[in-house]
This record gives sequence, C-alpha cells and structure tokens, in this order.
Amino acid sequence: MKNPLRIQLLVLGLTWLALKIWFNKCKAPTLLTSYADDLLVLPLLMGTALLLQRQFVNPAHVYPKLSILAVWLYFTLFFEWVIPRFNTAYTADWRDAVAYFAGAACFGLFMNRPLKRSAGNDRF
Repeated sequence: MKNPLRIQLLVLGLTWLALKIWFNKCKAPTLLTSYADDLLVLPLLMGTALLLQRQFVNPAHVYPKLSILAVWLYFTLFFEWVIPRFNTAYTADWRDAVAYFAGAACFGLFMNRPLKRSAGNDRF
C-alpha cells in the first residue's frame, strides 16, 4: 500500500466504523453524533472517486478546487434544502453545511494531492 490516498481512505473508513460502533454502545457527545457523518462523507466519497479515477483513467489526476466546491454545494443544497422540503422526516441544519465544508476542505488540503514520482521511475 504505497499510495497515501489508499491509507487515508482506510483510516477514514475505520474511523467512521469505530464511531458507529461507539455511538451504538454508549452515549457519545451530541455534537459528535450529529455531525461526524457529515464531516466524513465528502472525504470518503471524493477520496474513493479520486482513487478510482487514478486507478482506471489518469494516475496523476487531481480534482480542481472548483470541483470540490461544486460537490460541497451539491451536498449542501440537496441534503439541507431539497430533501427537507419534500420529506418531513429530514431537517435542514446549517451546521451540516459547515461540516460538509470542513470535510471538503480536509479532502482538498490533505487527500487531493498529486502523486510523487519515484526516483528513477516514470510511473507514479
């Protein structure tokens, strides 16, 4: 597992799983139970998409910042504006949008980086 993106996705996925187990076993802080999924969804989703893009299309692919912002905007509008308007089981919460943005920012800063070339090797 040389690719740091794979390691980051594994850590994020295990973190999400550990939090779910913890939330089911004991009383966790409300702030954490309310926003952990929102914080982790965009790094997991976009990280997986980036990994697949690099694996099957372009090994050097990096998402433009505008694309990351567009995904954040889509999630915010769809899950915090559209769905709550049509289904009363869901509520709009501006703090979810902040958590989505924080996750998108973490993806953009830490995961969406070009691969480094190996010494003496043209492949990434």
